[in-house]
Amino acid sequence: GDLHNEPLTACNEQPALEDIAWYCHNSGGEVHPVAQKQPTPWGLYDTLGNVQEWTDFYFSGGVPFRYENSDTTITDPIGPESGSDMETRGRFFTSTGCLLRPSSRIYASTGERCSQLGFRPVRTILE
Repeated sequence: GDLHNEPLTACNEQPALEDIAWYCHNSGGEVHPVAQKQPTPWGLYDTLGNVQEWTDFYFSGGVPFRYENSDTTITDPIGPESGSDMETRGRFFTSTGCLLRPSSRIYASTGERCSQLGFRPVRTILE
């Protein structure tokens, strides 16, 4: 059949996600208030599912970050210096469970607005 005209049927329950993420199986098809699920070990809420989050990286296609040697460990990586699309991470409330992982990257145009996009204010804590 035509995949573009068939309903999404791959939304199976993912027990490991139930307590930490809103996704297609448990979201009811809508965004939820922050901190309704359990936090990560670092105390962050909703890093997977609910809404995907903007990053400060331009989207670079297949390779997340530019670097010379693939065997090199990267600390504080940076993305491309310019582009028209920004990288987003975390996926959202209608995503299938298999896509909810930190390495899952997609992109959005810099002016795009929709119910699946959000942001997370962050700051450096000086000691």
